[in-house]
Amino acid sequence: VLFISKRPEEVDPPMNPREFDYRGYLADRNIYHQSFLGKGEYRIVRNETPSHLIALSLRIRDAAEYSLERYMLDSSAVMVSKALLIGERSSISDELRNAYAHTGAIHILAISGLHLGIIYGFLLFIFGRYRRSWGFVLVSLIILWAFALIAGMPNSVVRAAFMFSVFAIGQLFHRTSNVYNTLFFSAFILLLLNPNAIYDVGFQLSYLAVLGIALTYKPLKRILVVKNNLLNKIWSLTCVSFSAQLLTAPLVVYYFHNISLVFFLSNLLVIPLATGILFLGILFLIISSFELEFISESIAKLIEWMIIAMNTAIKEMEALPGSFVDGLTISIPQLLVVYLFIVGNVLFYYRSKIIWLAMGCVFWVLFIFSILAEDISNYQLETTIIYRTPGNLVIDYFDGSYLSTFSERDSHFETVNSRIYLNGSKKADRIKTTEVSIPGKLLLAGGRSVLIIERPLAISGVHQPIKSDYLIISNNAISKLENFKYFEPTLVLLDATNDFWYASRVQGYLTNQGIPVVNIHNRAYVDEQSK
Repeated sequence: VLFISKRPEEVDPPMNPREFDYRGYLADRNIYHQSFLGKGEYRIVRNETPSHLIALSLRIRDAAEYSLERYMLDSSAVMVSKALLIGERSSISDELRNAYAHTGAIHILAISGLHLGIIYGFLLFIFGRYRRSWGFVLVSLIILWAFALIAGMPNSVVRAAFMFSVFAIGQLFHRTSNVYNTLFFSAFILLLLNPNAIYDVGFQLSYLAVLGIALTYKPLKRILVVKNNLLNKIWSLTCVSFSAQLLTAPLVVYYFHNISLVFFLSNLLVIPLATGILFLGILFLIISSFELEFISESIAKLIEWMIIAMNTAIKEMEALPGSFVDGLTISIPQLLVVYLFIVGNVLFYYRSKIIWLAMGCVFWVLFIFSILAEDISNYQLETTIIYRTPGNLVIDYFDGSYLSTFSERDSHFETVNSRIYLNGSKKADRIKTTEVSIPGKLLLAGGRSVLIIERPLAISGVHQPIKSDYLIISNNAISKLENFKYFEPTLVLLDATNDFWYASRVQGYLTNQGIPVVNIHNRAYVDEQSK
């Protein structure tokens, strides 16, 4: 319990185009304020355990984490084992996380429906014809929810545990004929408990993946009849991967702007390995709790070797040419049209009526035309963006086909904010930079001139006002406000490298002088003009 002596502030909206809307993300979870606390701005009043169940979960997780770190030497193996067994992903490096994402295997690193599905499938295999007994239901519920407890009870795991619990109970009452009723019943109950879960990306992707498997696995499986037992299992796993991707891929493109083209290969390798690691890991955690050193160490080494092999294979797949496509964008109307295209084709398979196929084709043509119309519209525009990037000045110039960038210093802004402006925009270097004697930089982006003043002025030799389309002031460069008389810009921009008090002071002065001014402390500046 904390005593906080600071007023909470409203969460800021996105400051840059296409930036992740953290404010909206929190609002979907009924959070509207935040506070950054420094030393002396809070104190601990007392310690209370709001949930004994969560407290138990944390103790189990701490013990599991200690055992994994104790018996494994390879840091990457420790990271992945924590993600697979206890849902701890914070220690995974960006490089490794990106490799799994780019190969379509990122779901392995988050305990979700896949992991609980593996456990549930194993229980079905063990119980065989007794799967409709109370014993099966009881054991399934205990094991599924115990695993969820060890994982820390995050929303994704609770969702998957509840979904498989409904499946298990459905088995008891012989309600296995309609998987869709069971699936939507579990979603309905979860949304009754938390309506905002509908906005959660994990919720959307997990249910779409299961729905995709239910709808399209059998049609895909029937395309090819494989008599060899091993090859048949490989084909089955490939069909599962494709059917899960079918409904999730459009949403992945919408949220993350990329798609893997080797997901079927990575899943052929990763799912069997992850299954073995999962079961060995559970066995390891049980045995290590009894401090059986030799057995614990032997199992840990085997798990470590399997994870190293899996990580190596994933990185090699990521390095393959064309392993993933990045920089994709799709609007909400386009997303809906793609899903209507998929629905039309699925209904055609199940109903065998040509009208559904025709409907699917119509929606696909609409999707193609929407992309072409968007590209034509974008080609006719020239766009300049001055970003709100504290500590740096970043400018994008888009001429309809090529995206050019100017950065005052090395910046990771692109990777942090997913600065993807348009479909298929190619990177180029079409911003010309010229040093000027003031001192400063003069940029030429298309037909626009951008004068940047980043250091204190040296006015000597300036006999008439310097004209430019944009005058950007950085680093509190013009301390004497009367020196603005040496410039004649169309617009003055105060970037985020200026102190807040300085930007407010300059903005007030220029407004009184009748000079147009924009303070980028508040939001990025975007200028779109027809060619």
